[in-house]
Amino acid sequence: MTGFAVAALSLAITGIYAVVMYSASQRAREIGIRLALGATRGNIVRLVMGEGVKFVGLGLAAGVAIAIGVAHLISTMLFGLAETDVATFTEVVVVVAAVSAMACAQPGARAGRSLVSVLRAE
Repeated sequence: MTGFAVAALSLAITGIYAVVMYSASQRAREIGIRLALGATRGNIVRLVMGEGVKFVGLGLAAGVAIAIGVAHLISTMLFGLAETDVATFTEVVVVVAAVSAMACAQPGARAGRSLVSVLRAE
């Protein structure tokens, strides 16, 4: 079970990173215009990271709702746990949110760093 959990978390991290990075690359012109109009590197990081974190929050809310429903269906197989064990759900949400925030921060920092250096070179 631990192996499957680690594999699922790794896939989630990779997917979030890839989607946020792709979104930032698609918005390169917009980010460049924002920089030309006076946005700072922090503003760019917040913009890119904020978008990723917003979708992660929506995904976590939907995931918890689905997990509660599935836990009710498989309650006979949950040995030693209640159907809605608050501690387990909280731990999972905290771990996934923290890892997702790190996965969103790296593309944001990269977008801010690379575009600032390109604009300064010109």
